Amino acid sequence: VFQVWTVDDGGGPKNVPVLANAGDLAKEFGLIPSAAIEPVEPAQIIPAEPALELANSDVRQGDVLVVKILGTSQAATVTLGTIVAPAVCDSGSLVALVPISSTTEPGDYVLRAVVTGDPTQVELERIFSIGAEVYPSVQIELSADVQALLAPEIVEEERILLASIFGVFGGQRRWDGAFGPPTSPFCERRSFGPAGPYDYHRGHDIAASLGTPVLVAQRGVVAWAAPLRVRGNTVIVDHGRGVFSAYLHLSAIDVNVGDELKTGDPLGAVGSTGVSTGAHLHWEIRVLNVPVDPLQWTRPGALTG
Repeated sequence: VFQVWTVDDGGGPKNVPVLANAGDLAKEFGLIPSAAIEPVEPAQIIPAEPALELANSDVRQGDVLVVKILGTSQAATVTLGTIVAPAVCDSGSLVALVPISSTTEPGDYVLRAVVTGDPTQVELERIFSIGAEVYPSVQIELSADVQALLAPEIVEEERILLASIFGVFGGQRRWDGAFGPPTSPFCERRSFGPAGPYDYHRGHDIAASLGTPVLVAQRGVVAWAAPLRVRGNTVIVDHGRGVFSAYLHLSAIDVNVGDELKTGDPLGAVGSTGVSTGAHLHWEIRVLNVPVDPLQWTRPGALTG
């Protein structure tokens, strides 16, 4: 039997003849072993109890914890403090990415998961430890014009805008493998002038000359491509699953919101716009709007679950 779909998304390629009932034909001609088509009584199938598994055991400040929920395919969320991470099916398991802020105090924490079953809901808990990371400190001198960009009302306005971008969760994972290589320390503690604000560095600075092309670290969709007062010309790329990469202080922006980028596509050029003391690229990764160490994402098989 052949069938032809005349509409999009009808269950097969549009206007292309395809073989139908292939499974029945294969059974009729003995192409499938009889043992493979014998029915199994439901009583013979013993469901596994849901359980939490941590893919990375050595968790430190600024890391992303990869959590697998085994023994179920139901909808689930994983909670750590105020962070609620949806679990999504990936490579046969439910996987959640739980970001650990660099300001989280080291120590033991309780990881909780809620599995929405039918008819009951299952709650799981697991204790794990967050190790301390040592971050350097630096004082940065800024000109009066640049220092003015760090006024509390400007910083807060930009924080709210970025939260609306970085806080979006898409179920599709677009990245596959490691992200690009950073060169300077994540989460450096910074003081801006003798009386200026104190903050921490949310990404890595990559030394490069003015105008050097900036390439996207992994596949994704452009979520923001415009100037910001503090961060200068900025491009933010959505990689799915609540994972975003950001490229700051650019001298030029060569993409638009909604553009689909492949790994290595150009998105702009190195600059010194916004709060910056010289030409460089600030490269940042956030998970569920939490800045995390980009170095973890440059390793092979980066957090694919």
